[in-house]
Amino acid sequence: MLRGLVSLSVMGRILLARRHNGAFDVFSKPMANRKGDAEMITRVTGACVMVLGVFSIAPAWAQFDSGSDGSDGAFNPQANVEVDLSLAASLCDCDSGGVLDDPCTWDCPSPVAGRGVYDAEKWAVVFKYTTVDIPWPRTVTFRNHPSGAPVIWLASGNVTITGGIQLNGTQGQSWGSDIRVAAPGGSGGFRGGFGGAVPATRFPSGGFGPGGPSIDMDGHGIGSGGSHATSGAIGWYSANIDIGPTYGNVFLMPLIGGSGGAGGWGVASFFGGGGGGGGGAILIASSGTIALNGGISGVGGNGYGDYGGGGGAGGGIRVIANRISGTGGLNTAGGRGCGDGGGGVGRIRVEADWIELSNPGSPAFTSGTPGLVFPPVDAPTLTATMVAAQAVPADPVADVEAIDATIDSVDPVTIQIQATYIPIGTTVDVRVVPKRAGNSFVVTSTPLAGALALSTATADVTFPKGVSEVQLSATFPGQGGARGPNPPGEKDQRYASAKEGERAVPRSRRIHDIVGVETGPGPNEMTYVTADGRRVTYPADLFANAKRILQAAKSQVEMIGKVGNR
Repeated sequence: MLRGLVSLSVMGRILLARRHNGAFDVFSKPMANRKGDAEMITRVTGACVMVLGVFSIAPAWAQFDSGSDGSDGAFNPQANVEVDLSLAASLCDCDSGGVLDDPCTWDCPSPVAGRGVYDAEKWAVVFKYTTVDIPWPRTVTFRNHPSGAPVIWLASGNVTITGGIQLNGTQGQSWGSDIRVAAPGGSGGFRGGFGGAVPATRFPSGGFGPGGPSIDMDGHGIGSGGSHATSGAIGWYSANIDIGPTYGNVFLMPLIGGSGGAGGWGVASFFGGGGGGGGGAILIASSGTIALNGGISGVGGNGYGDYGGGGGAGGGIRVIANRISGTGGLNTAGGRGCGDGGGGVGRIRVEADWIELSNPGSPAFTSGTPGLVFPPVDAPTLTATMVAAQAVPADPVADVEAIDATIDSVDPVTIQIQATYIPIGTTVDVRVVPKRAGNSFVVTSTPLAGALALSTATADVTFPKGVSEVQLSATFPGQGGARGPNPPGEKDQRYASAKEGERAVPRSRRIHDIVGVETGPGPNEMTYVTADGRRVTYPADLFANAKRILQAAKSQVEMIGKVGNR
């Protein structure tokens, strides 16, 4: 199924996170009365996220527990190693019945130590180590899982990184070849666009992913960069470009990587270079400490040089422990474009009660006390369940060339959309980004109908020949109110600082327990982190003085998925 990306904006601040959950492809046969039509493949990639509410809360502190059961043993590579994520188990013995017949979830023991498990619902390959020790000068890289999922390392003991961990996007394909390849992103990132050639029937493609840019339609121009935390740059000689939107949030929950850069135009005799793949995403959580004296990178791939593509956006790095220290570096920079057209930067998040890192990261990391590893399960979702009366695979693969379904029509086909906890009456925008058949366009769905807990809509889309990416998005007002600290004099007045929480009020007077208080994400702001994973941001003076109650604010939810056609 196609899962949407949801983000919640309170008073203009994105508090909510996103999760991408695979892709599917629909193969369209040419109709008998349309001789000469090319075969079509429709590809859909999606994402699922959750909404964080705003609540009245009070401090409480506890030792962080990563949740690792140690079933993958100790990880201590003595040589450079590529971890093959496709070997992760998808069937586990979660019920301890002695048979591997349960779909793996992250907390099921790994059937084969060291290979991890693939949790399709969380869209993550999860390793549950006892300890991790990567010595200098060893480097750990990854071969992507078929779903394109990001990587999560959970350790019951300490993590020591003196060598390197890399989840970088791939450089775009060189110009010239008639066989075009979309540059893969790092694990959890998205592919770069295909290069194109004149005449204009051989279009390049925009970058894949929720922040992928469009292309120049006039037959020349360098590909533009993909977006993530910041926007990508417009490529040289390109005009009328829609740079992809920024997405995600400073908390990197759920986990997602960078979007790919767009492909560039070549000439009549050869294709232009491809866009760089987006940087990958990794979460490392330790029940003990993390000593970082090496490096972790999820850098976007470079667009290829002459006649080149745009750079991929940087990915995501999140590290969580009770103490994190060291002189090492964290890097989610965007990839370079050909001239202009570089990718936007990704996100870096560091969470611990004691943070002693001398390197601020590139870009600079945001920080706070440890929060939840995974988002809560009760979240708004947006799902494409059917295309042209065919069920979308529940866990499609991420390869843009894979075929998951077949359609037999050149007429509009219906996409059936399912939502949970999205207001009734909301419409969904279905954005189509062709691989090599022109620029993107948007179709609006019917209004969601049904109940808040489960609603449906449809959208009729005419797919062009060739592979296309489809993104689903919806915007709606938030539900419920936002409430800040109580005015001075009330018995349950809250006090907080970046280092310590004080004076927990009686449990009967609380709604949620605070497990952390953070600086940021903006200047002069602070954020409560609650036991159930909610993060609530207020101006810092509200914490210090408790002068007033924060009034309910408009919120915005955006859901993004991805579809393609060939």
